[in-house]
Amino acid sequence: MKVVDQIKKHVITIMDNDPAHDFEHVMRVYNNAQKIAKKEKANQKLVLTAALLHDIVSYSKSSKRSKFSSIDSAKKSKLILKKYDFTAEEIETF
Repeated sequence: MKVVDQIKKHVITIMDNDPAHDFEHVMRVYNNAQKIAKKEKANQKLVLTAALLHDIVSYSKSSKRSKFSSIDSAKKSKLILKKYDFTAEEIETF
């Protein structure tokens, strides 16, 4: 899946150095998602992309913005997906 590999490289360049949400964390989520997607016969492109992008915004737990990490991750993900030519329907699933 060429596009998933491209997104993986993109995520590496934009990840913060939050020890709880570093790239190793993302890859653990990715590997688990890969196993589940295969077993459930899910769309691997969408599942794996979602796993890669799920924590691209991670505010410190002490920050007042902390509760918006997931919302802001989703917003940023949609912008990234547009760059990689995901369809509007695919983007809406995020």
